[in-house]
Amino acid sequence: MNVFWDQFNIKQRQAITAPLEHMIINAAAGTGKTSTLAARIIYMQTELDIAPHSILAISFSRTARVRLLEKITEFCKHLHTGSPVKVFTFHGLAFRIIRMAITYGETHLKPRFEVMNTEAEHNYIFASYRDQLLEGVAQNLDRENAHIAFLKIINELRQGSDELEPIHTHEELDPQYAIEVDIGLNMNVTVSCKDVKTVWRRYERILKHNNATDYNGLISEAVRIMSISNGETSNRVRERLQAIVVDEFQDTSRAQNQLLFSLAGSDIAVNVVGDPDQTIYTFNGSSVENMKKFGNDALDTNINVLPQIHMVENYRSTSAILDVANKVRQTTDFDRLLVVAKELKHSKSFDQTDNPVRLVHAPRLELAAEFVAIEIQRLIQEEGVKEHEIAVLVRKNSEYAPQGTMVINALRNTGLLLNTNNDKPLSSVKEESDFMYHFYQEPDTYGKRIDEILEASHEVTLPKYLSIEKFKSYLIDALDSGSEYCYEAAELLYEHLTDESSSADSSGIQVRTVHSAKGEEYKIVFLMYLGDRSFPHGSRPDYEEERRLLYVGVTRAREKLYILGRPGIHQEDFFSDCKTSNSCLERYMVTASSKSIEDDTIVLDSIEVSLINRARAKHISDKVAEREELRQLFEDE
Repeated sequence: MNVFWDQFNIKQRQAITAPLEHMIINAAAGTGKTSTLAARIIYMQTELDIAPHSILAISFSRTARVRLLEKITEFCKHLHTGSPVKVFTFHGLAFRIIRMAITYGETHLKPRFEVMNTEAEHNYIFASYRDQLLEGVAQNLDRENAHIAFLKIINELRQGSDELEPIHTHEELDPQYAIEVDIGLNMNVTVSCKDVKTVWRRYERILKHNNATDYNGLISEAVRIMSISNGETSNRVRERLQAIVVDEFQDTSRAQNQLLFSLAGSDIAVNVVGDPDQTIYTFNGSSVENMKKFGNDALDTNINVLPQIHMVENYRSTSAILDVANKVRQTTDFDRLLVVAKELKHSKSFDQTDNPVRLVHAPRLELAAEFVAIEIQRLIQEEGVKEHEIAVLVRKNSEYAPQGTMVINALRNTGLLLNTNNDKPLSSVKEESDFMYHFYQEPDTYGKRIDEILEASHEVTLPKYLSIEKFKSYLIDALDSGSEYCYEAAELLYEHLTDESSSADSSGIQVRTVHSAKGEEYKIVFLMYLGDRSFPHGSRPDYEEERRLLYVGVTRAREKLYILGRPGIHQEDFFSDCKTSNSCLERYMVTASSKSIEDDTIVLDSIEVSLINRARAKHISDKVAEREELRQLFEDE
């Protein structure tokens, strides 16, 4: 057994073999987080004598959940000991807590309750009852903006933030204040808390009437249930539980953190792993404060808090790529700088793949897309690279920022094998999943064994869009995922329906947003499109979050990294920030023959020079006008 633990580096072993106490692991990108977490779970079983059913693992996404389970299973087979444990997403865990609370009469929800999408454009209950919900409130706003504003405020209050602890019901809201919220398109509106309280109360009543909740409501209701003093549900969920392990902790909201510690109570050890530099979902409630405040949150329990462990040995990327990653993070903490793992550093094959990072200055997005297509074609034809080893990661792909679309069109023009998995319509898949989700919760099937239903599958009446073969495949997938009964399959399918990440098809060139590629890695990565309003994105970007997103994009690459864009003029210059001693700068014009390598400087074309000069002239003009205004102000006095 000791030989198995020896394969891990010092920091990994420190995390794996720690005593059963509260622990936070700060695992930077590519440092073997999943393997360390899986080994920690096995160590708890084999060395700390904790039964598998006494360990609960929580993951941020279904994809991360599957990978953790696969790694645990792999280690169990290798060691011929240990066992997989229950792994939930936070929403899946909340779903299970509520389902159990229904049994004990500790929630207003009833069996087969419905879960609404939280976003305004997908929440049909809020849309259907909009007139009643908004009657007599926020008269200064048109109804569409008011609709978006109130739902966004309610969601943000329930999730909590770096500055504000979660508020789970309208009763907790102080009506004396007002709240400002960004409703999109650079528009901020202010709404009184009195009006928010009114709309929220109405919304809760309508949800209750329809036996429904929404995604954020799941977490809020689970927190309320777990907070019931000596509650049946709380006692049942915590029964025999000794340890909780949390993956991707930096992506959790303050409300999810609250659920975690209400579940742990004062006597269950909590081990979390995360990387604050990869907190890229703050727009969706993630709070970097959960990493910072872990020690304080854990101090309220009867269990000791171990010193924080920093994992920085990177097993994924070359030193040239890590140089860029460290630079864009702007960290001055030497202990947090990513370094190449010792095993890789002394590898002959690793030396051969340590290519400089290529910074490609493409003045326009169209040119960047053209360069990507031509260079990928060259890599495949001349270097023998396979299509599935290449990913093009874009900051945004929408009607107003069609970065991914332009790349896809350029690649299609070359006839290369392109992974269009993300382009496929999901309507038919969603229909099937929705049917299975409700089928599992039917009173006649809810408590049945899945293998029994599989044997009698020919007796089930199916909708036209779902074949008997597809129906059976859903049942088999549920069994393979560890579900034994239909209610367990419903929990897993709910996680699938609400998971915002998606496992990419392994065939063809990947074209994805940086957000969707988190947790993935590729031999060759093209990262684009850096520049004002593009990356960092928007007219008023959150530079810290945008920089973390850039770091995530850079660290997806194993051997080769191309960064495409142009220098920033009005915003932070992310493109120039990527320049290191291990990078080379080249300029791409209209055709491959006209590109040139620039060692130290970025050459600007006449259009860009004109833009810069105009920006400078406007800046000077504004300053002159400001001074004149001040002069007149003092003269008036």
